[in-house]
Amino acid sequence: SPARNREDVLLWRALHDVKRGRYIDLGAAGPVTDSVTYAFYQRGWSGINIEPVQTYFEQLQDERPRDVNLNIGAGAETGKATLHELIGTGLSTFNSGEAKRLAKAVGCEVKRAPMQIRPMGEICREHHFETAHFLKVDVEGMEEQALRGFDFDYCRPWVVVVESTIPNSRV
Repeated sequence: SPARNREDVLLWRALHDVKRGRYIDLGAAGPVTDSVTYAFYQRGWSGINIEPVQTYFEQLQDERPRDVNLNIGAGAETGKATLHELIGTGLSTFNSGEAKRLAKAVGCEVKRAPMQIRPMGEICREHHFETAHFLKVDVEGMEEQALRGFDFDYCRPWVVVVESTIPNSRV
């Protein structure tokens, strides 16, 4: 299992009968390491990956041609926000307070960049994505905003997996 907490194993137990299913991955990170969707992609599934970190986005573009890969953030409404990327950690957040806390905890530099934010309801409509067998949300403190931007009347995932810990902790 490439997923950090074996979420893909639990999802596969629930969804193994679905052939060529679809997923939405908010905070996708890279295409393989720590990926909840990699095992599904290998089995013919495809989906939408939202990844604001440029390096990860480029890797997704190269290695996931069946997927829709977007270099943006997911939020409650369309706008702009500052992405705080914690260099060398694989972590990023739109929450400046959380970025400071994480940078201090792991001892790293923070790179800031403006980033477009869009609601997933718009994105799903734009890509005619009416069915998602699962939705994974791991957006380092922006989970509520990302979920508020989802239109569950248009696309209602069968299973929703949301990171519910303080980023980079067990709390």
